[in-house]
Amino acid sequence: MGFIRDVRKIVARLPDERQTMLFSATMPAEIAKLAREILWEPKRVEIEAKSVAVDRIAQQIHHVGVRQKASYLAKLLSDREVGRAIVFTRTKHGANKVAKFLENEGFRVEAIHGNKSQNARQQTLENFRSGRSSVLVATDLASRGIDIDDITHVFNYELPHEPESYVHRIGRTARNGTEGIAISLCDPEEKSRLRSIERLLKQTIPVAAPIAIAANDDRFRTGQPEGRNSEGGRPEGGRPDGKRPNPRKKPRPNHARNGEPGKNDGRNAKAPTTSEARPSQVKPGKSRWRKRTRRPRPQAA
Repeated sequence: MGFIRDVRKIVARLPDERQTMLFSATMPAEIAKLAREILWEPKRVEIEAKSVAVDRIAQQIHHVGVRQKASYLAKLLSDREVGRAIVFTRTKHGANKVAKFLENEGFRVEAIHGNKSQNARQQTLENFRSGRSSVLVATDLASRGIDIDDITHVFNYELPHEPESYVHRIGRTARNGTEGIAISLCDPEEKSRLRSIERLLKQTIPVAAPIAIAANDDRFRTGQPEGRNSEGGRPEGGRPDGKRPNPRKKPRPNHARNGEPGKNDGRNAKAPTTSEARPSQVKPGKSRWRKRTRRPRPQAA
């Protein structure tokens, strides 16, 4: 929904007396909210599609952990059967990170999303259409209105929030009578979204055979700050006990059980042990507390 802000700006400049018509392939909550804002007592016309999914698209699901998704995607894209492909992410930040990762892996890739200017988006599409780039990483902004031939594969790096968006994503392939392949990566957090998609399609998406990647290959995670994993803990090599050091807590002396200082505690070697009596530093008969006397205040003349 990258254009909603622009639509609101345009509507704000229009006269109050006008005729407004809104068309949308789907009506998710965000579009319905926009319709209530810019339309006055609208008449809604809804058309049911004869078939939800394209029959010529071979769909498959790969169950992958979130930390292995990027490496898994790179392995899938390296297949010789993959010609021109679109990879969909949920966020603009995620699209940039996936594109950067794939670029480092040697793919000719570009990203397209709502944060790019119209000229930049058009140039990106032209590069993809002409073959200067073979992989396009996109948000749902690119799942509507893009008509590019010969897209062999669509990859859902992340499943969409709205199941209808899944249909629009995979519809970028298998155009003009051709066949296409739609591959989705599903992590444990996305299983509920997968069930919603399957309810909409009224079919179960086949689960593909897993492919082998390095077990410790977790070089990339979308939406997570560096040094943190998706569960909020630390990556390998962090504190094994999972505890934070307390900067206010002073270290205890390294005493052995017999009351003697530890071998490695040179600082406490001359400190008295618990069994020794400490000499009194206060003279007998005198208190170490001094009584403070108040000075008389000067009286006003």
